[in-house]
Amino acid sequence: WRVIGSQVVFSVLNRNLYSPKTMRNLDQWDGYPAERQKIIQHLIANNINNNIFIAGDTHVSYAMDAVNDSLLNNGYAENGNSVGVELVTPSISSGNQDEDNPIDSVIKWEKATLGVNPHVKFADLKNHGFVLLEITEQKATASWYFVETIDTISDKMHLAKQLEIPDKSSF
Repeated sequence: WRVIGSQVVFSVLNRNLYSPKTMRNLDQWDGYPAERQKIIQHLIANNINNNIFIAGDTHVSYAMDAVNDSLLNNGYAENGNSVGVELVTPSISSGNQDEDNPIDSVIKWEKATLGVNPHVKFADLKNHGFVLLEITEQKATASWYFVETIDTISDKMHLAKQLEIPDKSSF
């Protein structure tokens, strides 16, 4: 297994749902497509598998296949082009999408994100928490835990999502 950490999301996401003028987020790896492609090509050329990209910074949760940019179709990622998986952890307390937007809109955005990004397997834009990654020889398991509240001191949390990545596979 290879864990590749980055402060910002590595994978391509169609973000035009939230702001129609913005297809890409240039403050993430979208702003460095040549460099991202170089990393992807290195992984492919050297047959390096079992790659797990981990990131934060967006304050929301995602689980997705890390796809090859050169195989994108009209800005949307196609399934089957994965060089690994990416796990994005939410913030523990910093604002996410529901701080400034109605919850109904945020839930619609979550569903729409999954609809236009076939490589995204999980999206949560409203909860706070963390991701626990457990790795064995046979598989990696990612568990998203969400805290019950950020308004008061509390140790209450729950397991919101758990995904397994089998050896030499993706989502």
